[in-house]
Parts: sequence; structure tokens; C-alpha cells
Amino acid sequence: MGYSRKKYNINHFPDVPNGCPLADAEIGGKSSCLQCPFADCILGQEQRIMKAKRNEYICNLFKEKGKTVAELRELFGLSRTAIQRIVYKGK
Repeated sequence: MGYSRKKYNINHFPDVPNGCPLADAEIGGKSSCLQCPFADCILGQEQRIMKAKRNEYICNLFKEKGKTVAELRELFGLSRTAIQRIVYKGK
């Protein structure tokens, strides 16, 4: 399942105020998401990878270290429901 580049705008990534550096290099100037040469958002892919690593770490803490949902909630700043979903999917 691919993501449409129309879904993302420059405000979606506040830590990259001047556009995507990878797209800038590809088109040779400052880019915006509407000018992006990539079919899938590279910044979005990086965020998905980081989220998957975070979720794996949460599952590890829950299963192997015996952390409770409440402790994980405090540690990661997520809701109880979000932690429960992550742990359930990680089984």
C-alpha cells in the first residue's frame, strides 16, 4: 500500500522546515511535497521505521522486563489504549 504524496504537506514534518533534503538533491533546488520526485514520502518511510522500532522496544519491555502498561504509558507518553494495541500486535 503506497501513500499519496498529496497526503503530506511541508507542515507535516515540522523538523524539516525547508523541505526534504533528499528531494532537494534529486531536483537540484528547494522542494515542496508537491514537487517531490518520489512516489512514496521518504520522510514518512523513516517515521514508519522509527515507530516500528519503538513498538518493538515497548513489546520487549512488556514481555521480557515485566513493565506494566501504566509504566510504559508514562515512559513513552502514549495512551493506555495505544500501549495495549502495540503489546497485543507484538504477540
